[in-house]
Amino acid sequence: MQMVSTLGIGTNVMATIEHSLVSNRLVIRSMRLEDVNSKLIGWLNSPTINRYLEVRRATVTEHSQKEFVKQKIESSSEYYFLVMDSRHNGIGTASLSWDGENRKAAIGLMIGDAEYWNKGLGSEIIEVLCSFAFDSLGVRKVVAGILEPNKASLRAFMKAGFSMEAQLKEEAVLEDGEIVDSYRVCKFS
Repeated sequence: MQMVSTLGIGTNVMATIEHSLVSNRLVIRSMRLEDVNSKLIGWLNSPTINRYLEVRRATVTEHSQKEFVKQKIESSSEYYFLVMDSRHNGIGTASLSWDGENRKAAIGLMIGDAEYWNKGLGSEIIEVLCSFAFDSLGVRKVVAGILEPNKASLRAFMKAGFSMEAQLKEEAVLEDGEIVDSYRVCKFS
């Protein structure tokens, strides 16, 4: 993985660092306000794509998503990334929340473009985020939460070297009323 950081000064004169993480097939870079477009909003509002995401109960608008991205840009402990293929086409998002005091991070991802499902990209995104967390942030532990029916996500995390830390019984209610367990997986540096 290659990491490139650049320093940008926004209109509010706050310094922000933009991260670009590169793997063999992907470019994962800090989300920008101009990345919020109808394709991203469509993914976040699609019941097929957002079924296992925290956003599944919300209606995401361009305005609400830009506010969300702005909060992440201004945060010193949260990162929100645009995941792009090698041609720089947006295919999804990834996030990392960092707890510097305890040296741990939580990650999440969404591959919104169905053309890129079942190609092993989920585990590649996870591996890139873990390398960033361990090597650049000094994190000792990375965790993720996965709803039990999301078998593809669980496979991706296991393939990326995570292990099962806990199973939380009846942790979430899906839109159709189904009550499901949640898994917490982790990986140590």
